[in-house]
Amino acid sequence: MKSVLMFAALALGPLADVSTGGPIVIAPDASATDALAASELRHYLLLSTGVDCPVVTNDSATGSFEIGTARARKALAAHGIVGLQDEECAYAVDGGCVALAGGGAAGNAYAVYAFLEREIGCKWLTIAGDESVPRRSGLAFRDGTVHRERPRLAYRSVLSIGAPWKADSSDWLFLFRNRLNQIAGNFENPVRKDLKGALVPRLKSLSPFCHSLFHYMPPK
Repeated sequence: MKSVLMFAALALGPLADVSTGGPIVIAPDASATDALAASELRHYLLLSTGVDCPVVTNDSATGSFEIGTARARKALAAHGIVGLQDEECAYAVDGGCVALAGGGAAGNAYAVYAFLEREIGCKWLTIAGDESVPRRSGLAFRDGTVHRERPRLAYRSVLSIGAPWKADSSDWLFLFRNRLNQIAGNFENPVRKDLKGALVPRLKSLSPFCHSLFHYMPPK
């Protein structure tokens, strides 16, 4: 299930070439979720293009990709994107830099996944790890490209994995990449050590969410 597109625009500017493998910049105090997002961006850019963009956490560093930094939000603001709400995200290609940011704990990661889907063509297909990563000859994106989106549904979950509390880390990562936020259980039960604290649900429980007919239509 993909997030529903709320706004998208494309300005036909020149190609912004970021094929030199410039760094992916996150804040020095970046959350575990933002660090995961940077790692995911690096991983899929390398798979797609062979270009390795190192992740750096340095206030003075400028990069080909800025995730959730002050510079990223300033670049988005220049395109009229401000006040991103919880789980809303956006990215913009501006002057050879890709600025990515979002609202709430998961917003920056959602911006990365939206970028990977729309600009690289990545698709995460099954919990078994099946995915589609198109091969590209380089990293050049249309300067002025702007995209903004927010999920239309507040609660997004699938039960194809069975009981949520029985899922393993690969299941959780698949759900997170597809911006599902769970309504039962949570993303920590169980989870790999390197994912601990990184997979952010919108909420851990919603009641009633199942076996709830009598709650809405009492039998008497």
